[in-house]
Amino acid sequence: MTFYYITALTLHECVLCSCPIKLNPPMVVVKYGDPISINCSTSETHFEGMGWEAIKAGKSVQETSHLNWALTNVTDWDINPSCFINLKNSTLGQCDRIPKIVVYTFPRNIDINSVTNGVMKEGETHNLTCHIQHVAPVQNLTIRWYRGDTPVHIDTFNNQDRKPQNQTSVYTFTPTKDDNRIKFRCEAHMDLGPEGPELNVSSPEYHITVHCEYAMNILLYQGKLLLPDVPLSRADRGQYTIEAEGAGILKQKFQINVLCECRCRFFFFLQCRKKLNLTLLLIVTKL
Repeated sequence: MTFYYITALTLHECVLCSCPIKLNPPMVVVKYGDPISINCSTSETHFEGMGWEAIKAGKSVQETSHLNWALTNVTDWDINPSCFINLKNSTLGQCDRIPKIVVYTFPRNIDINSVTNGVMKEGETHNLTCHIQHVAPVQNLTIRWYRGDTPVHIDTFNNQDRKPQNQTSVYTFTPTKDDNRIKFRCEAHMDLGPEGPELNVSSPEYHITVHCEYAMNILLYQGKLLLPDVPLSRADRGQYTIEAEGAGILKQKFQINVLCECRCRFFFFLQCRKKLNLTLLLIVTKL
């Protein structure tokens, strides 16, 4: 016959099932160079002393139930102070708790550039690069890209290094003529949880110019700029020049004779294609 013995644990022994240390706060988010302070305490009465083990500001064993660890300014990126107590009549002997400390730094400014300095050709793949200098911890960083006010791309990072990094985010896209003169920007966000501040910064707007074969058109008459919907009279007959400016500059001349007694409106069209297609349409209307 087999007998099973169940031994009831006293309250004291149950407490010792885990290390009876309380840290306040248990997690700290601190900016590099700022002060930090953490209090270690215990409600245990059967112990021989408490101390802090740390590279800086460590404290030897003291007969107290409360012991503070503090630095006037944090100058290390990887700090792991440990509060410990020496227990009496316990198999644990000595136990400790380590607070979670996140040391951060965040840039005031970020910027965008491209190898083409913002001048791009329609239909070709281009990269915009967002530069984030001296940021930590990178694993908490998120980069958001915007075309105008529309979100177009998000970057996150898995770098576990606690020290500051110079980080980049690349947005790759193929522009169309509709992207001409569009503004792009990138935003950096640092998520440090409920214990930390909300950090974000935006780059200046980055304007791009998209060249198809020819991206703009202008109608000139005797060197004077005319608008496409300006009425013409018989006195306006003569030779007109359409100038298209883009990857290069092209001029094409049209002879217009205004024969009607009424006035006329003109319209012209320029298509962005591999081959230039200029069309001049003259519509006669009575005004």
